[in-house]
Amino acid sequence: MLRISMLLVVCVLLGEPSARADRYDLKSGGYVEGELIARPDDGSYVIKTPDGARLAFERADVVRVTVVDDAATEYARRSREMHDTIEAHRALADWCRTNKLDQQRDHHLQRVLQFDPNDEEARLGLGYQKRGGRWLNRAELMRVRGMELYEGKYRTSQEIVLLERAKQNEGAAQDWTVKLRLWRDWLDSRREDRVAEARLQIASLDDPLAAPSIVRLLEREQDEWVVRQYVAALGRLDHPSATQTLVRLALHDEDAEIREECRDLLTRNGRVASIYPFVQALKSKNNEIVNRAASALEVIGNPDAVSPLIDALVTTHRFRIEGNSDRISAGMSNGSGGLSFGGNGPKIISKDLRNPQVLRALTSLTHQSGLDYDETAWRDWFVNQQMSADINSRRDL
Repeated sequence: MLRISMLLVVCVLLGEPSARADRYDLKSGGYVEGELIARPDDGSYVIKTPDGARLAFERADVVRVTVVDDAATEYARRSREMHDTIEAHRALADWCRTNKLDQQRDHHLQRVLQFDPNDEEARLGLGYQKRGGRWLNRAELMRVRGMELYEGKYRTSQEIVLLERAKQNEGAAQDWTVKLRLWRDWLDSRREDRVAEARLQIASLDDPLAAPSIVRLLEREQDEWVVRQYVAALGRLDHPSATQTLVRLALHDEDAEIREECRDLLTRNGRVASIYPFVQALKSKNNEIVNRAASALEVIGNPDAVSPLIDALVTTHRFRIEGNSDRISAGMSNGSGGLSFGGNGPKIISKDLRNPQVLRALTSLTHQSGLDYDETAWRDWFVNQQMSADINSRRDL
């Protein structure tokens, strides 16, 4: 049971009332505000309330102590004692600024303006600026600049439209996730009508906002038919995540048919594919990736790929030979290197590999044959072509 006892005050408790008034939440459900005067050895609390009463609580009766900021307590005392005059509010506003009580400061500056709407010091303190003889607050000033407060920040109307559209797109994408998961479950249903409906819905997907959800499902899909349907859907969707996924699969999927399908989809229906990711892949440590990238560049057909393809006709890769065996592990990285020995341990060898898909892509893009894997001959031919094109362009001027 809560026990509260009045204490006799000894000399150490005498003096001016403190500005501090911490909060003591009690086990009974109530609370007391006051200054902690003493903590005896038994852990109890001796508190002086703002009206001067002394109370004692056993340790078990206090469930939480919230320490109140001294400045806030002092402000409460000052605000109770102040007179409602413009001078008093201005003085307390200055005190609040010194003690970093911004909200309270603004309150008193607003009161100053109620006494004198033209008080320049109060206007400036509240962030007003004078424009055309009128005092404008921050919101009004930003509105003049064509900006509105949106989700805690001032933004242009165009930016707000884009953010709202992004919100709508995010909601639509979430809806697609729900639908696609439902259709995927239906594909495994024993009901033929649900299987047929799911196949129809997946095969007719044409909303670009569905692309991110399809990509997530594709990453963990094991069924070959479903994978192909998802890939086909991505080929129909004009969305960055769809294009990025087709590029990734064209380079890294283990299924040759999937890789071929992705290469074709990147240029189907008027889609203009970037050569950049495939040009970068020509520098891969993995020789297979180099050739897959070349195959994609051949399909894309952009002549800007000719120069990097020439550089990739023959690439150097490193292989690891395990111990005394003839087994080779292709760790492979581009760059020069010879034969590295480690006693009877693994050996690292470097080999120059010809890349047939690179040669095929070059031949297709340039309609030039007979140069084989001679990089120097290809480079000479390329420079001559560039010079001829430059001369012809000058003649046309």
